[in-house]
Amino acid sequence: MGKREEVELLKENWLKDPCYDIELTEGFEEFRHELYLFRVQKEKEWDLNFERQKEADRNENYKMFNKRFSESIGYSDRFLMAQVFKDLVDKIETLEEKIKIIEGE
Repeated sequence: MGKREEVELLKENWLKDPCYDIELTEGFEEFRHELYLFRVQKEKEWDLNFERQKEADRNENYKMFNKRFSESIGYSDRFLMAQVFKDLVDKIETLEEKIKIIEGE
């Protein structure tokens, strides 16, 4: 087996158990930079995938909570959102009135 095949086999094996810095593997010193870049690229991919999955889970949890909440009080999602929107508009109007009073002082 040639050195290139050994490097590729090392990468494949490392992916199964990436618990060490692959670029420090003895006997592969001449490939240190390549192995370092490989490790860093894989770690970035894993981090990105983790963040994407975390965001997807967060969105799914929010949807489930919203649905359960809506069902528990007997309102449809549209009615609930309309009520929340109305409450926010009311609060904005109240704040605008308070700002006018403060600015008038």
